[in-house]
Amino acid sequence: MSDLMQQGWQLLVLGMGTVFTFLIILTFATTAMTLIVRRIPQAAPVATPTPSQRNNNALQMEKIAAVAAAAKAAHNR
Repeated sequence: MSDLMQQGWQLLVLGMGTVFTFLIILTFATTAMTLIVRRIPQAAPVATPTPSQRNNNALQMEKIAAVAAAAKAAHNR
């Protein structure tokens, strides 16, 4: 086998080994971070709006839509 082919195989093994090693380290790091994050206490759950609050939001959106429609109608005159 020529010297150039031997160098090519060495470079191939070195490059593949480097990538394989990096991926193994990345896998362990991701697993470790997942375990760490799962141990952190979660924040309090977000309160869901009551039906009256939802109705209030809907009414406000209807008012905004009505004002926008009136402004558009006045502008088009």
